[in-house]
Amino acid sequence: MARKFINKPFDEKERSLMETVESGDFEVVPREETKTFFNSSMTVRSAKFRATAKKPYTFRLHSGAVDAIREYANARGGHYQTLVDDALVELAVRLMAESAAK
Repeated sequence: MARKFINKPFDEKERSLMETVESGDFEVVPREETKTFFNSSMTVRSAKFRATAKKPYTFRLHSGAVDAIREYANARGGHYQTLVDDALVELAVRLMAESAAK
């Protein structure tokens, strides 16, 4: 799926990151640390949630909140429903982690 914002120019943060990489002024994360991150329970749970089938749900939201989410998504070239879905997945992962820690 092509994203709408792929051809937009770099912002200052992206430009700074590219300059850092090009100048070699960065630290490489060890492979073990990367594996640990990707195998962490929150990352695995998030991937498992995203791998499940999507089902339609109907629920009521505050119109002001939806307007703000739409505006945010439009400014970044995405869709507001995807943004809401991503936020709900992350919330579900955190809630499961909290309940497992108790």
